Amino acid sequence: MPDKSSVKKPKRQKTPSAFTENFKKVLRDRGLTIQVAANLLELPHSTVSDWCAGANPSNIEAIGRFCKKLGIQFDWLMLGEAGLSFTNPGE
Repeated sequence: MPDKSSVKKPKRQKTPSAFTENFKKVLRDRGLTIQVAANLLELPHSTVSDWCAGANPSNIEAIGRFCKKLGIQFDWLMLGEAGLSFTNPGE
């Protein structure tokens, strides 16, 4: 097991990325806590918390699972691509 002091956390951006803003919007609009999102993503709470704080995800497979489970377009979540939007099925 690697020494924890040698494991580097992802750098947080000073300006929130499209991913950070969109991810937080999904959590807010769906009423999901960080812990519930972590469970859906099958990731530690700390990883999801880091994403909400501005870290970029490195586990694309987990993001894909999250999008599939919630019916979210991957491109929109990651990049905020023009023409793509978040649709809340409850609306």
